[in-house]
Amino acid sequence: MSRMPQSRVRFVASIIAIGLILVVAAMVGVYGYGNRESDYTGFYPSGNLRCKGRVVLTKGILARLYGSYDKQIGPWVFYHQDGKTVEKAGSFSESGEQLGEWKYYRGDGSLKIVDHWEHNQQVGESITYNEDGTVNCVTRHSPSPTATSTSEKPPVQVHKIGPPPSRR
Repeated sequence: MSRMPQSRVRFVASIIAIGLILVVAAMVGVYGYGNRESDYTGFYPSGNLRCKGRVVLTKGILARLYGSYDKQIGPWVFYHQDGKTVEKAGSFSESGEQLGEWKYYRGDGSLKIVDHWEHNQQVGESITYNEDGTVNCVTRHSPSPTATSTSEKPPVQVHKIGPPPSRR
Protein backbone atom coordinates (compact mmCIF):
# COMPACT_ATOMS: atom_id res chain seq x y z
CA MET A 1 0.00 0.00 0.00
CA SER A 2 1.49 3.29 -1.05
CA ARG A 3 1.50 6.34 1.18
CA MET A 4 0.06 9.60 0.04
CA PRO A 5 2.70 12.33 -0.27
CA GLN A 6 2.79 14.77 2.66
CA SER A 7 1.93 17.73 0.40
CA ARG A 8 -1.18 15.94 -0.85
CA VAL A 9 -2.34 15.22 2.72
CA ARG A 10 -1.99 18.91 3.59
CA PHE A 11 -3.92 19.85 0.44
CA VAL A 12 -6.83 17.47 1.26
CA ALA A 13 -6.91 18.68 4.88
CA SER A 14 -6.98 22.30 3.67
CA ILE A 15 -9.89 21.59 1.33
CA ILE A 16 -11.85 19.91 4.16
CA ALA A 17 -11.14 22.82 6.53
CA ILE A 18 -12.21 25.38 3.93
CA GLY A 19 -15.40 23.40 3.30
CA LEU A 20 -16.27 23.37 7.01
CA ILE A 21 -15.58 27.09 7.31
CA LEU A 22 -17.87 27.78 4.34
CA VAL A 23 -20.68 25.66 5.84
CA VAL A 24 -20.45 27.46 9.21
CA ALA A 25 -20.26 30.85 7.49
CA ALA A 26 -23.35 30.02 5.43
CA MET A 27 -25.27 29.01 8.56
CA VAL A 28 -24.25 32.20 10.36
CA GLY A 29 -25.13 34.28 7.30
CA VAL A 30 -28.57 32.70 7.01
CA TYR A 31 -29.41 32.53 10.71
CA GLY A 32 -27.19 35.18 12.31
CA TYR A 33 -26.43 35.60 15.98
CA GLY A 34 -28.59 37.21 18.66
CA ASN A 35 -32.14 38.45 18.14
CA ARG A 36 -33.20 38.44 14.54
CA GLU A 37 -36.56 38.77 12.87
CA SER A 38 -37.39 36.44 10.05
CA ASP A 39 -40.33 35.50 7.85
CA TYR A 40 -41.82 32.14 8.83
CA THR A 41 -43.93 29.75 6.79
CA GLY A 42 -45.28 26.57 8.39
CA PHE A 43 -46.68 23.52 6.63
CA TYR A 44 -48.95 20.61 7.56
CA PRO A 45 -47.46 17.09 7.24
CA SER A 46 -49.38 16.86 3.95
CA GLY A 47 -47.27 19.74 2.60
CA ASN A 48 -50.18 22.19 2.60
CA LEU A 49 -49.61 25.70 3.90
CA ARG A 50 -50.34 25.99 7.66
CA CYS A 51 -49.32 29.55 8.63
CA LYS A 52 -47.34 32.63 7.62
CA GLY A 53 -45.94 35.43 9.73
CA ARG A 54 -42.79 36.82 11.34
CA VAL A 55 -40.79 35.39 14.22
CA VAL A 56 -37.95 36.47 16.48
CA LEU A 57 -35.06 34.02 16.45
CA THR A 58 -32.72 33.92 19.45
CA LYS A 59 -32.13 30.19 19.81
CA GLY A 60 -29.05 28.33 18.65
CA ILE A 61 -28.35 27.35 15.07
CA LEU A 62 -29.43 23.71 15.49
CA ALA A 63 -32.80 24.72 16.97
CA ARG A 64 -33.34 27.07 14.02
CA LEU A 65 -32.58 24.34 11.52
CA TYR A 66 -35.53 22.41 12.94
CA GLY A 67 -37.94 25.34 12.68
CA SER A 68 -37.80 26.52 16.27
CA TYR A 69 -38.37 30.17 17.13
CA ASP A 70 -38.89 32.20 20.29
CA LYS A 71 -41.97 34.29 19.55
CA GLN A 72 -44.40 35.31 16.87
CA ILE A 73 -44.63 39.02 16.05
CA GLY A 74 -46.67 41.22 13.73
CA PRO A 75 -49.48 40.01 11.46
CA TRP A 76 -50.08 36.24 11.09
CA VAL A 77 -52.39 34.13 8.95
CA PHE A 78 -53.26 30.51 9.77
CA TYR A 79 -54.87 28.18 7.23
CA HIS A 80 -57.23 25.22 7.38
CA GLN A 81 -55.89 21.77 6.41
CA ASP A 82 -56.53 22.49 2.72
CA GLY A 83 -53.74 25.10 2.87
CA LYS A 84 -55.85 27.67 1.00
CA THR A 85 -58.77 28.70 3.22
CA VAL A 86 -57.89 31.10 6.04
CA GLU A 87 -58.65 29.69 9.51
CA LYS A 88 -57.70 32.76 11.54
CA ALA A 89 -55.80 36.00 11.15
CA GLY A 90 -54.48 38.54 13.62
CA SER A 91 -51.37 40.13 15.08
CA PHE A 92 -48.85 39.57 17.85
CA SER A 93 -47.13 42.35 19.79
CA GLU A 94 -43.34 42.81 19.91
CA SER A 95 -43.41 40.74 23.13
CA GLY A 96 -45.19 37.87 21.35
CA GLU A 97 -48.68 38.34 22.85
CA GLN A 98 -51.94 38.27 20.88
CA LEU A 99 -52.93 41.85 20.15
CA GLY A 100 -55.81 43.69 18.52
CA GLU A 101 -58.51 42.25 16.30
CA TRP A 102 -58.48 38.55 15.42
CA LYS A 103 -60.82 36.98 12.89
CA TYR A 104 -61.70 33.27 12.74
CA TYR A 105 -63.18 31.60 9.67
CA ARG A 106 -65.01 28.37 8.90
CA GLY A 107 -63.72 25.83 6.39
CA ASP A 108 -65.96 27.36 3.71
CA GLY A 109 -64.31 30.76 4.24
CA SER A 110 -67.26 32.40 6.01
CA LEU A 111 -66.55 34.59 9.04
CA LYS A 112 -67.13 32.75 12.33
CA ILE A 113 -65.78 35.00 15.15
CA VAL A 114 -64.26 38.45 15.56
CA ASP A 115 -62.62 39.22 18.87
CA HIS A 116 -60.05 41.57 20.40
CA TRP A 117 -56.93 40.86 22.44
CA GLU A 118 -54.53 42.70 24.75
CA HIS A 119 -51.69 40.95 26.57
CA ASN A 120 -52.96 37.49 25.52
CA GLN A 121 -56.40 38.19 27.01
CA GLN A 122 -59.68 38.71 25.23
CA VAL A 123 -61.02 42.21 25.83
CA GLY A 124 -64.06 44.12 24.65
CA GLU A 125 -66.57 42.27 22.48
CA SER A 126 -66.29 38.95 20.74
CA ILE A 127 -68.89 38.51 18.02
CA THR A 128 -69.89 35.05 16.84
CA TYR A 129 -71.60 34.81 13.44
CA ASN A 130 -74.01 32.26 12.01
CA GLU A 131 -73.18 30.60 8.71
CA ASP A 132 -75.51 33.02 6.92
CA GLY A 133 -73.50 36.00 8.26
CA THR A 134 -75.99 37.15 10.88
CA VAL A 135 -74.81 37.78 14.43
CA ASN A 136 -75.42 34.81 16.72
CA CYS A 137 -73.82 35.95 19.96
CA VAL A 138 -71.94 38.89 21.48
CA THR A 139 -69.62 38.16 24.40
CA ARG A 140 -68.29 41.08 26.44
CA HIS A 141 -64.96 40.51 28.14
CA SER A 142 -64.16 42.74 31.10
CA PRO A 143 -60.43 43.30 31.44
CA SER A 144 -58.90 42.28 34.73
CA PRO A 145 -57.00 45.30 36.11
CA THR A 146 -54.35 43.09 37.72
CA ALA A 147 -54.10 40.42 35.04
CA THR A 148 -50.62 40.05 33.61
CA SER A 149 -50.81 36.52 32.25
CA THR A 150 -53.24 34.18 30.57
CA SER A 151 -53.76 32.29 33.86
CA GLU A 152 -56.01 35.10 35.15
CA LYS A 153 -59.35 35.05 33.33
CA PRO A 154 -61.44 38.22 33.23
CA PRO A 155 -65.20 38.06 33.88
CA VAL A 156 -67.35 37.38 30.82
CA GLN A 157 -70.93 38.36 29.92
CA VAL A 158 -72.64 36.49 27.08
CA HIS A 159 -75.56 37.95 25.15
CA LYS A 160 -77.33 35.68 22.70
CA ILE A 161 -78.77 37.31 19.61
CA GLY A 162 -81.20 35.28 17.57
CA PRO A 163 -81.68 31.53 17.41
CA PRO A 164 -78.74 29.12 17.51
CA PRO A 165 -77.27 28.19 14.13
CA SER A 166 -79.04 25.36 12.31
CA ARG A 167 -77.30 22.00 12.20
CA ARG A 168 -76.96 20.44 8.80
